[in-house]
Amino acid sequence: MLTVTGGNFGPPSQIVWNGAGLQTTFINSETLQTTITQQMFVSLGGAAGNTVQISVMSAPASGCTSGASSATLLLVIN
Repeated sequence: MLTVTGGNFGPPSQIVWNGAGLQTTFINSETLQTTITQQMFVSLGGAAGNTVQISVMSAPASGCTSGASSATLLLVIN
């Protein structure tokens, strides 16, 4: 389970791992979760010693043509 905390999340917000959008569960406006299986972990570049980029993409707001993306955080896999 990967939990992302922040702010201003909405139901269409999506966790992004190394550029790949993941199936995301909206918990509340400050918390999102996704489950990363071993197969997903390997296919998305997860391995000991690797660094992955985690961010959140929000769906376009009414009247906007594109969604907003959060700052990217680096996750070091040990």
